Amino acid sequence: MSKKKPSPWTAGDFYKLKWVDEVVLSPDGKKAAFTVREVDRDENRYASSVWIANVPKGRPRRLTWGGGRGDRQPVWSPDGKRLAFTSARSGTDQIHEIALAGGEARPVTDMARGAHSPVYAPDGKRIAFLSKVNEAERLEATRKGKRPGKKERERLEAERREAEARAKDPRVIRRLLYRTGQVWRDGRWTHVFVQDLGKKSPPLSLTEGDFDHGRPKFHPNGAFVFTLSEQTGTEGHEEVYDLLRIPASGGEPEFITRKICVTSFDLSPDGRFLAYTSVPSTKYFKHPVVAKVRDLSDGTEKEVSKALDADTEDVSFSSDGKTIYFRAPYQGNVWVFAVPPDRPLALQPAVEGDRTVLAYDVSPQAETIALVVSAPDIPADLFFQTAAGETRRVTSLCKDLVSRRSTIRPEEMRFPGHGGLEIQGWVMHPPGRREGEPGKLAVEVHGGPHIMWGNSFWHEFQVLASAGYTVFFCNPRGSNGYGLMFKSMLYRHWGEDDSKDVLAGVDKLVKAKVADPKQLYLAGGSYGGFLTAWIVTHDKRFRAAVAQRGVYNLVSMYNGSDAQCLLDWEFDTAPWDDPMLLLKHSPVHFADRVETPTMIMHAECDYTATIPSAEEFYNALKRNGVDTVFVRYPREGHELSRSGEPAHRVDRIERIAGWFDAHEGA
Repeated sequence: MSKKKPSPWTAGDFYKLKWVDEVVLSPDGKKAAFTVREVDRDENRYASSVWIANVPKGRPRRLTWGGGRGDRQPVWSPDGKRLAFTSARSGTDQIHEIALAGGEARPVTDMARGAHSPVYAPDGKRIAFLSKVNEAERLEATRKGKRPGKKERERLEAERREAEARAKDPRVIRRLLYRTGQVWRDGRWTHVFVQDLGKKSPPLSLTEGDFDHGRPKFHPNGAFVFTLSEQTGTEGHEEVYDLLRIPASGGEPEFITRKICVTSFDLSPDGRFLAYTSVPSTKYFKHPVVAKVRDLSDGTEKEVSKALDADTEDVSFSSDGKTIYFRAPYQGNVWVFAVPPDRPLALQPAVEGDRTVLAYDVSPQAETIALVVSAPDIPADLFFQTAAGETRRVTSLCKDLVSRRSTIRPEEMRFPGHGGLEIQGWVMHPPGRREGEPGKLAVEVHGGPHIMWGNSFWHEFQVLASAGYTVFFCNPRGSNGYGLMFKSMLYRHWGEDDSKDVLAGVDKLVKAKVADPKQLYLAGGSYGGFLTAWIVTHDKRFRAAVAQRGVYNLVSMYNGSDAQCLLDWEFDTAPWDDPMLLLKHSPVHFADRVETPTMIMHAECDYTATIPSAEEFYNALKRNGVDTVFVRYPREGHELSRSGEPAHRVDRIERIAGWFDAHEGA
């Protein structure tokens, strides 16, 4: 019997995708808890559940069946007999706990605005968590005495809603960053609480004030809680998350770091050392994110990632404290690296290969590393790697779907960019392409501007390849994963040489008779939207372009975005100091040069790359007679293409392919 021919990828296949999101190993290293996220097409949302797998043989089984948005953020109790997790099964996110021996999950928290990010105390009798509250709600949640009954709580909630409605009509703004992401700040801040599991007492509030805090961790002795706090920065100009140490029974927080941006941290098993990743807050993109270890007894510290010229993240200690692990991007891949804290030059990769490690955890004695991995043919699955480097695939959530589709593995290419700088890129040829026969080329540009593309699963690219396009993507100068000098080349030079790097790759593919010079198409999002607009204002070779959630006017971005600090870091100026510099790098300033048919896509609740910038660019193109259309997505923010409503994500890909198709041979 002949094997059935694979069918093309479609935008609608997104509804069939599933991903492993996170993983954490049990204290004895014999089990892994992880979450599986999937699309609920009927409800147009995502749902997740907690699963368990035995180590090292796998054998995954589903543990929870939470309703609504599902269950996530699992953590093990110190004895390995229970799991705490965040669940929206009751309508709002709350911390729940379930015994592995069986039984139903029980709620641990009852916070008015929900709770998330649980972590057990070393004795297993308390759980620290985060909740976003205003001052009145913080005090109400921690009020001692008998809690109000259901009817009284409903009355109080109705009064709260009425008071909030009055406060929003009109809104009175006193903060610089009064809206972030895709929501308005409403006087609520993310604070740390501790809940005693053995008593029906209210939670203890460990933090207060108009500052957000990060996921907490207990000190191994249980006497302190560590967290991140953003209270030392200059609002809107610095991204500062300093480390705090707080008595677990309540008390004055102590700063461990001051005025730097800490991105992750962990404590050694004996509690003496603290490992963390950080970057000087005021020069974020001119410095690497380094890993450091600090002796908490005397405050001395050393950098342990100096041997690796790359940004670090997601740091953790081994159970014996003799090794520090972290993730880092490296030339199109994301690997896990290991380093002895006392021998930084002994740093080496613990997990490598052509893949992107999205999350990881290390078992006691480092016998197993649990990995959430994405690769060109793997959206995100769970793997176990032994100390000998042998890898076992534990889940195959989309293996059948991938095998039934015309799934293309990218081919790596290295080419000289502008000025001869080596650039790494990839090409995905459409099924059935004949060697030496030039075809349609879809160029995809990444955002950031300092992120990195590479060996991961890109549903959008697979759809375009199935539609007959050769897909080209690369990491031009400014991208992460190639060292600090490479990353810092965009400083005060947005759009200039990085666009020439991208076009050098296009030239190479045209010369190699892979791409038809009369059938070139262009798309990008965020900074990629900016660069798409920059290219069509400076180059006329593309038949059609799609600019998504981009920044097209740097002056208006500076005054309207929740990422004002980005321009402070990247240009070291403000509109009133050097307006011509920002205009010089604003695509809208050159809109009269555009001839390329350009679709503009934007989310209406994007407070990072705000929609007025897109409106300006669209209006300018329209006034100048350019073939253009403006697609606006309600209810969405800057993360539309990554976590937006499933129907919107499908629609976005269909429109990109449709816009290209409509201008083929036009």
